[in-house]
Amino acid sequence: MAQDILNGYVTRSGVKLEHIEGSNQAYYKPSADRITLPVIGQFESAEEYYSTAFHEVAHSTGHKTRLDRITETAAFGTGDYSREELTAEIAASMVMNVAGIELPQTFENSVAYIKSWVSKLREDVKAIVTASGKAQKATDLILGVNAE
Repeated sequence: MAQDILNGYVTRSGVKLEHIEGSNQAYYKPSADRITLPVIGQFESAEEYYSTAFHEVAHSTGHKTRLDRITETAAFGTGDYSREELTAEIAASMVMNVAGIELPQTFENSVAYIKSWVSKLREDVKAIVTASGKAQKATDLILGVNAE
């Protein structure tokens, strides 16, 4: 089911997805509208791969042609960057749950990641609620759920 979700989103959205063997980098590049991932065999488990893939897919939902959430000023360490990381990780966790492949390890990794970004937004008491709302919109887009 996870691969079907990934394939469905890539097909519907038009985002490019590339796998680079031997690379340990996973990222979304908005200017190219491209997700880059290591090959699935480089991960400790398929669930770890999909957790990473769905995180990067969630970033791609922020592209200007989709949910228009990513700002050019979101440099590493800024509040905008932290909010986007928080949104992407919450969305990835939601998609993992829908796909039925959330493991204790992937869940614990997500919780730790979310906590690390929430701590950077201490002054923004609504950060988790705002990010969760954006993550739900991203999840709906990834899953092809019409928001009507």
